[in-house]
Amino acid sequence: MRGRRPVGLLAGMALVACASAVTTLVKAPSKPASCTIQVFPDEAAVTRPHEAVCRINTTLLTPFPELPTDANIPDDSRRAACECGGDAIVLPAADAGTAPMVTVVRYTGN
Repeated sequence: MRGRRPVGLLAGMALVACASAVTTLVKAPSKPASCTIQVFPDEAAVTRPHEAVCRINTTLLTPFPELPTDANIPDDSRRAACECGGDAIVLPAADAGTAPMVTVVRYTGN
């Protein structure tokens, strides 16, 4: 019984930590958790009109062995991006550190 209480407490703290890992920049309507998310290596690669809606901690590793795609974005990063109302993720610079923040953008025009 004793061993279970600390585990539950740690799990609760982990949930709080995950919830605080999203920084909302612009309030946007959320999308379904399995929405399609494009991935761009930097903001200059996003050619459509857009705005940053949030920043999230990511489980993606840097330097990236290959550019992540919609097919291999970690589920927690996808869910967070969709909840922010995002259409795409802009990857951080390679020197961003061990827990980089990715920028989630939504398209604002055609």
